[in-house]
Amino acid sequence: MLALLPVGWLFSLSSRFLMSAVLFHVCLWAIGLLLAWRFLGPALRASGAATGALLLWLGLFFLVSLQSTTLLRPVLARDTGAPLFVEGKKSFFEHLGDAGRWDEKKERERAEALKKEKAKQEALKKEREKKQQEAHAKKKGTAKKVEAK
Repeated sequence: MLALLPVGWLFSLSSRFLMSAVLFHVCLWAIGLLLAWRFLGPALRASGAATGALLLWLGLFFLVSLQSTTLLRPVLARDTGAPLFVEGKKSFFEHLGDAGRWDEKKERERAEALKKEKAKQEALKKEREKKQQEAHAKKKGTAKKVEAK
C-alpha cells in the first residue's frame, strides 16, 4: 500500500476535479482492502481463527476508513481562507455529496470568470476599434484640409 502513496499524491495534485480524485482514492482503498483480504485470510486461518474474524476486521477497516475521510474532509477540499478543521458532524455520504457540489461550484466560478474575461476582452476590442476609427477619421479630415489649401 505504501507504494501506491506517491501515485495517489501525484494524481491528487494534478487532478482538476475533486470527484475524480475521490474516485481514484476509493479505487486505491479497494486495492488495499483486497490486499488485506489476501494477506489476512490465510494468516487468520493458519492461526485457527474463524472466517468471521476476517469479516469483522474488514468491516472495522471499512468503518474506520469512512470515518477518517469524514474527519479529513476540510483537508481534501476547502475554500480559500476557510479553517482547516470545521466543527459539526457529517456522515461519509454527506461528505461525498459535498465533494460533488464543490466541483460544481468551482466549475460555475470558472465559467463566470471566463465570461467576465471575455466581456472585458470584447470591451477592449471595441475601444481599440473606436480609437482606430477616430484616428482614421482624423487623418481623413487632415488630408481634406491639406487638399483644400
